[in-house]
Amino acid sequence: MENHTSSSIVRFFHSWPHITFSLTVLPEGKYSFTNPTYFETLAMVALMALLWLILTMIVFVIYICCAKSRRNSESSYNTKGCYCSVCTFVVAIMLSLGFIGVAVYGNIQASEGLNVAIVAVKKGNHTFGVMLDQMSQVHSSYDHMHQSFNDTVIMLPDQEFLDNVESDLNGLAEKLDQVEQPLSDVEEIMNLSVYVVVTGENYRKVATLSLLGFQCLLCFFGLLGICCRSKWMVVIMIVFGIICVIGTCFYLGADLSISVGLSDFCIDPLRSLQNYTVDEDYLTVNQTDYFLFCRNPDKNLLGDELAGTGDTLQEYQGYITRMSEDNITQAEQDSLTRLNESIAAFETRLNDAVMSFGCEATSAAARKFSSAICRTTVEGFFALAVAIFAMTVCMSVMICAAASAGGRYSDKMSRSSSFDYSDPFLPHNSNYNSNSNRNITRTNNPIYATSTSSTTNLGVMTNTLSFFRPGSDEDDSLLDSPPPYSPPRNAR
Repeated sequence: MENHTSSSIVRFFHSWPHITFSLTVLPEGKYSFTNPTYFETLAMVALMALLWLILTMIVFVIYICCAKSRRNSESSYNTKGCYCSVCTFVVAIMLSLGFIGVAVYGNIQASEGLNVAIVAVKKGNHTFGVMLDQMSQVHSSYDHMHQSFNDTVIMLPDQEFLDNVESDLNGLAEKLDQVEQPLSDVEEIMNLSVYVVVTGENYRKVATLSLLGFQCLLCFFGLLGICCRSKWMVVIMIVFGIICVIGTCFYLGADLSISVGLSDFCIDPLRSLQNYTVDEDYLTVNQTDYFLFCRNPDKNLLGDELAGTGDTLQEYQGYITRMSEDNITQAEQDSLTRLNESIAAFETRLNDAVMSFGCEATSAAARKFSSAICRTTVEGFFALAVAIFAMTVCMSVMICAAASAGGRYSDKMSRSSSFDYSDPFLPHNSNYNSNSNRNITRTNNPIYATSTSSTTNLGVMTNTLSFFRPGSDEDDSLLDSPPPYSPPRNAR
């Protein structure tokens, strides 16, 4: 595109090394969608996400094995809980939810850019369709004119003139085909491109929203498992979290390869379109230069291709008029009249077609397409790539933290079996388990508050309660017959 400035995101992705399957760097001049080796470089970009997945799985295995070995060396439930793991888990969930929001924004941006690009392609395709319809009418009028000429040949005595007319008509037919056939090919490929992009975008949106929804569901299960201290919920979160990490890495690989391909295209989008259409033999260099760049709007492609045709037709009509002035029969006169009318109709159709061959509409559509793809869509895919990568990291941290914290929970959501008396963060109630802990009453104790009622016992401070746990070294016989309280002496 003339005076086109690529964004920093486009330049960032374009600067990535393009490595083929043979581990050679592809030169920048060969970045073309018609080059099979170029698709190898995009596949290698996608493999980067798979390498990240393999590294993540190795870290999972090492961490879980180390955590299992550490738990085996400790007591099962009476050790101090790893609140660092719980805090890390919660922070990772919050960050993951934030990056899910970024991914939703990126998905909206990518969809919006693709929708604008699709509309631009449809407008350009409509313009080519109008041109093709005009050329079809011109071709039909030409066939009628040619048939009328063949019917009148027997009445034309000038053999040299007949040979010239036959040569001119054949040359005119070739020129019409040279213009009409490329238009037909371009219309067909544009229709196919719109269908492929629309279908692919629908599947991409479904896959993206499904992945993000699955991530949110895993965050909910993880929080529920930690809050309820439920081991089975944590295990479910870990298993499906690993599946989510695998799916996220595959999605990340596809997103990165698409981003790199779009960035290579967006370095000079109109020039890339021209090279592609010329390499695939859809249009010639002059035709693509006319329809895409439109450097001279006053120039007309069809008029230039058929230059001199109008003068030739005027010459035919003058010759037919001179023939009509000779002494000819009525049948011959009618035949010459029909030929003259067919030439006039063909000339009218040709002028209408020339008028429809403007380049402003196609150039505007191409520029709008390039702007939508190279700005909004690339920004959306970049935001998606960053968010998906960050979500993968957050989900990996969540799995490791859940594996560390969930190993200390019981298999059931029962407080009596999983209650940790050494937990300094949980409130301890002396009446929590009446079967294993007797009701503690200590009179004349300034650090223990009691009421006048013998049946009321207020909460005991945690540190005080720790002295009277079963198995403690504290002599709890003092609870039955406490010593008399002696106030401290006043300091002298």
